[in-house]
Amino acid sequence: MVFMSGDIPESSAGSVASVAQAAQRIASAPEQSVWVAASAGSGKTKVLTDRVLRLLLSGARAERILCLTFTKAAAAEMATRIAGRL
Repeated sequence: MVFMSGDIPESSAGSVASVAQAAQRIASAPEQSVWVAASAGSGKTKVLTDRVLRLLLSGARAERILCLTFTKAAAAEMATRIAGRL
């Protein structure tokens, strides 16, 4: 999935932070498959954690969720955040 500037609500265009938050909300929505790619420190782990939590809370079985990350450290961080929220 590719996000274009038109995917971000017009009201969010006022600041970079609000645009980033709107993009994170779109990417974490569980209705469709997504590919999240961004630079370090941009919130990828938060987006993926939010996405997995939304899927679980909407009734998805954990064994049916595929969430890939590049490093074991990122995977461990996501697992810790998810376990902490559940």
